[in-house]
Amino acid sequence: MQERGINSTFKKIIYESSEMVFLADDTFPYSIFYANESFETLIGESLQEKTLAGLGLDINAYIFKEELILSHGGKDYSFRLELPHENGSNYFLFYKGKEVKTHGLPSKQEAQQFLNPILISLQSVNMITLLM
Repeated sequence: MQERGINSTFKKIIYESSEMVFLADDTFPYSIFYANESFETLIGESLQEKTLAGLGLDINAYIFKEELILSHGGKDYSFRLELPHENGSNYFLFYKGKEVKTHGLPSKQEAQQFLNPILISLQSVNMITLLM
């Protein structure tokens, strides 16, 4: 870690954070080389490939954004993103990671399953109304 400019104090702060934090190289395939316990528990342990590519992220799509949402294991997670040129380093810093909660609302798939028959019925009613 020292060769990437990450000292032991910084590593300790990252590791003990309750929010998810991870660091990834700035060159393809963007290997995740350091992550805290929260990230490892919720995401990292189930990754087959510990890279941004393995997470399905195209980092180029986020170059001008400060926040990103990634989906993994059927859940969505929000992260703040610091680019290498912003911190004078050779890695991406993903921090303040947390699961996006829907507070009891149905998932997108559940909502579509519920709404599709209603929308089809409404379209049928509209067609009948137009024909009258």
